[in-house]
Amino acid sequence: MQIQLDATLRAPGVARHRLLEWLSEAGCDEGSAADASLIVSELVTNAVVHAHSAPTVVVERSSGRLRLEVSDGDASPPAIRSDAVVGGQGLRLVEQLSTRWGWTPIQGGKVVWAERPC
Repeated sequence: MQIQLDATLRAPGVARHRLLEWLSEAGCDEGSAADASLIVSELVTNAVVHAHSAPTVVVERSSGRLRLEVSDGDASPPAIRSDAVVGGQGLRLVEQLSTRWGWTPIQGGKVVWAERPC
C-alpha cells in the first residue's frame, strides 16, 4: 500500500485512517493495527512538522510482519529527544512499538521505517 499525503496537520489522521482500513482487510488483529497506526502517525507528524514535507507512506506485509516506511524531503537523521524535552517523544514511541526501526537516506531526503508483527 502507498499513500501520498499533503504537508498539513491533517496528514497523520489521513494516514492512520487509510492504514487501519488496509490492515483490517489484510487480517491484522486490532492491537497490532492500533500500534502500527500509532507508528505511522508519529512518523508522518515528524515529516510534516520537522521536515516540512508532504510525506509518502509505504506499507508492506509479508509472513506476518509489517514494514512501515515514511519518506520526507529532509536528509537530516531522525533523533530521539532527551527525556527532559517536553513533547517530541514520537520516536521513543516508535522505538517501543516496533521490533526494529531506522532510517535510510534517499535522493532528496530520507525514509524512516519501522517493522513489527501483524
